[in-house]
Amino acid sequence: MEEIKKALEIKDIKIENLANDPDVLKQIIIDLLKRIASQENATKAQSEKIKILEEKIKILEGQLSLDSHNSSKPPSTDIVKKKKTSTQRCATSRKKGGQNGHKGNTLHKVANPDKIVVHKTSKCTCCGHDLSEASMLGAEKRQVMDLPKISLEVTEHQAEVKQCQKCGKINKGQFPENVKSPIQYGPRFLAQLVYLNQYQLIPYKRIQELVGDIYNHEISLGSIYNANEACYKKLEPHEKSIKKGLEKANVKHSDETGLKAETKGWFHVQSTKNLTFYYWSFSRGKVAMDMMGMLKDFKGILVHDHWQSYMKYGCLHAFCNAHHIRELTFVYEEEEKEWGKAMKTLLLDAKRQVTEACDSGRTSLEESVLNELEGRYDEIITQGLKSYDLGEQVAENNKKRGRKKQAKGKNLLDRLQKYKKETLLFIRNFEVPFDNNLAERDIRMTKVKQKISGGFRSRQGVKIFCRVRSFISTLKKQKLNILDALYRVFINDELSILQFEESIL
Repeated sequence: MEEIKKALEIKDIKIENLANDPDVLKQIIIDLLKRIASQENATKAQSEKIKILEEKIKILEGQLSLDSHNSSKPPSTDIVKKKKTSTQRCATSRKKGGQNGHKGNTLHKVANPDKIVVHKTSKCTCCGHDLSEASMLGAEKRQVMDLPKISLEVTEHQAEVKQCQKCGKINKGQFPENVKSPIQYGPRFLAQLVYLNQYQLIPYKRIQELVGDIYNHEISLGSIYNANEACYKKLEPHEKSIKKGLEKANVKHSDETGLKAETKGWFHVQSTKNLTFYYWSFSRGKVAMDMMGMLKDFKGILVHDHWQSYMKYGCLHAFCNAHHIRELTFVYEEEEKEWGKAMKTLLLDAKRQVTEACDSGRTSLEESVLNELEGRYDEIITQGLKSYDLGEQVAENNKKRGRKKQAKGKNLLDRLQKYKKETLLFIRNFEVPFDNNLAERDIRMTKVKQKISGGFRSRQGVKIFCRVRSFISTLKKQKLNILDALYRVFINDELSILQFEESIL
């Protein structure tokens, strides 16, 4: 009634005259109906806009809550704040600290010391009697392990020059193959320079200072680079051996990470428990993987973080469940979806059962156990799908072409549903690990290198790092002495190359 009075006041019509003018009354009613319809449309549009904004806020809040415990973000990006701590580790009955049977590291006396210092007893500490002529009953022994004073040892090679008494020809002695210049560094020192820079990741300037402080010798930055480049060239046959070993592996891991420096691009790694191969490319995807040349004909199982470029190869695939665990943590902590917690519990339970089976010497789980785990998996997927409806999809405009945006949890659920075999392959094949941590540990060194030095100044520097680091990481996995191996590389020890190839193949 109030709306009608306002409409009449606007048109300057008195309400008592309406009975005599039905056309005016009809027009007023039509106008009011139009206004009501317009307001209803506006309210509906506002409701839809509010819903979209609420979903956007939810997404943004979810992005702010992402850290290393519920996503693939590294711990270095975590915001320092007070939060509820949680761990992905399962509780065990073992006590904290070293376990029974753990071999500790301690100093042990040697049977034949390099030097013996005798501390004589000259007089009695009680009465002061002279003991210089007294016979020695024994000796209390203590050993000190220390370094001798270190300095570069200079060896001069002299090639004799003689004249033949019969024909008069001047003859010269032959220098060793690795002695080519009037003055140069020897293979042990070069091996140490490469070790410090490529394995310990010490920058050039600090190596220069270290050599000055320890060896009392001034070395140029160019000499350090030349040592790295010489090692890079000599390691070409070793790199081929590593690639052959990875091509023949039953199970291998793969990962990639960005390089943000003057030489922008991507580091790639392929590795096993005994082998590591690094590669650098401008591309993250299949272009780089084809150039690496170890996946096209690979027939084994490739473990990775479900990066879609890997799925273009015809080998078997296994996904990293450590990634799934973190994503599932986000699903039930931030999206408050119970299926996330249930799936995380299932995966950790499956991992525990596989570990227990391996520890007991078994090579597989019983078929009933496998069926039970896979049945639980399917049931959780079904319940998860029911927990999402169209209202939870966050498309800004439903009329837009292409795939609609979804909640992070829904994307994860779709992936787990589509790639059930790749996710659970570890319960049917004990050669397949639960996660891709091996490759992630290997590629982490590239990040450490960037944090220390800031990156690489040239593409050649990246290539040197990849090849030398591949060799060093492979040696480390096989528990071989790195310095000794680098020394043998510099002296062109062909036997060491053959032994290296045999050990990895």
